[in-house]
Amino acid sequence: MTYARVRAALHKLTIRAVWPGLARTRKLLTHLGHPDAACPAVQITGTNGKGSVAALLSAVLTQTGYRVGCFTSPHLWDERERITLNGIKVSRKAFAAAGQRLLPGLKVLQQAGTPATTFEAWTVLAAEVFRQAGVDLAVVEAGMGGRLDATSAWKRVILSILTNVSLEHTRELGTSLSAICGEKIAIARKGVPLLSAEARPGLRALMRDQARGKMFPIKFAGMNSNNAIQVKAWRRTSAGLQMELIVKRRDLIKIQIPWHGEFQVLNAALAVLAIRNLQPAGYQISGKDIRQGFKSAHWPGRMEMVSQKPKIYLDGAHNPTAVHALLREWNSRSKKVYLVVGIVRDKDVSGMCREFARAAKAVWTVAPPDPRALPAKELAKHFQAWGVKAEPQAGFRPALQKAVQAAGTRGTVLVAGSLYNIAPARRALGRLKSLNLINL
Repeated sequence: MTYARVRAALHKLTIRAVWPGLARTRKLLTHLGHPDAACPAVQITGTNGKGSVAALLSAVLTQTGYRVGCFTSPHLWDERERITLNGIKVSRKAFAAAGQRLLPGLKVLQQAGTPATTFEAWTVLAAEVFRQAGVDLAVVEAGMGGRLDATSAWKRVILSILTNVSLEHTRELGTSLSAICGEKIAIARKGVPLLSAEARPGLRALMRDQARGKMFPIKFAGMNSNNAIQVKAWRRTSAGLQMELIVKRRDLIKIQIPWHGEFQVLNAALAVLAIRNLQPAGYQISGKDIRQGFKSAHWPGRMEMVSQKPKIYLDGAHNPTAVHALLREWNSRSKKVYLVVGIVRDKDVSGMCREFARAAKAVWTVAPPDPRALPAKELAKHFQAWGVKAEPQAGFRPALQKAVQAAGTRGTVLVAGSLYNIAPARRALGRLKSLNLINL
């Protein structure tokens, strides 16, 4: 079968829905002879930063010479971006070969009245692609939660990571931070280290209690000396972020990442902690590999600068905590930005608009290209509820034209609210001939 036919059949045999549970994923993995058992994996969950940590790990391991598979979501341009081998999206040929083996199992589930979700199918597809490619390590990002996420059916996990915890998906995960943390920390397995950059004492205490009960080691990255890795200092540069990390209160590591945003500092520290915990498992990674890998790491759509005059950033922040962290870059300097915002309706729209409003010089609302998109007019009303005038636009091109014109050459334009905004924003910017774009 061709790539196009396999892809069409995969979507026809699955449902695009949130349906927590591991039974369907396990049946699909069993159908394929457990490709997940052939691929040792690092499993990553958390509210924000999962993809950044995954990208940094993948870049360092690739730099070292390992064959690395990485499974993340969502994609920006092409679904195949969700499954990469050494940073390159899976080929059509490899996708078709793995997908063709998966389709019979999907048919069985559909006929039984328990169709797999699309995310479950992609999780199993990634495992099969990685097995066929003979990867040395798989880096696997959870889609939602942890305990009942499809990635938790992965049989061979050698390291678990919980980046941080904020209120999200409250209908499925619970309405309190402790409940959500409990769902996410449930990825931990007996004897397998769990690493986190969560800073709140109460949630750390909950994690430590779980670690004692389930008998797994737990380590933290953070800003203070009581962490396994401490961020001693960091600074912004035109090329990204530079930082100094202290490991086990004695070893000093200096690294640089080509990304912007204070929120990436802890993600980088957590990635270093993960690398240090992969070394006892037999992965030989030098300090030089870490430095070079971090410098080469690519993760678009996360405070990504695509223009200098005016400064234009693209970011996928899609919950209040992520928006707050993103906008600290300007709030700390008492500067405001011209915003183009699109949000999907199952997010905390009011909470996000509250955070956006604090840094907004002007707002243009759009609808992301997703069935769950909040209409631009409805989103504008949410901004108005927080005392900010917002103009709904029919698409990204008119919204960006107005934002760029208002910003002039000295202002800053920010596109944010959902990762689904990134691809249409890139296309629209590419059609604005007045801009001298970078990274597009």
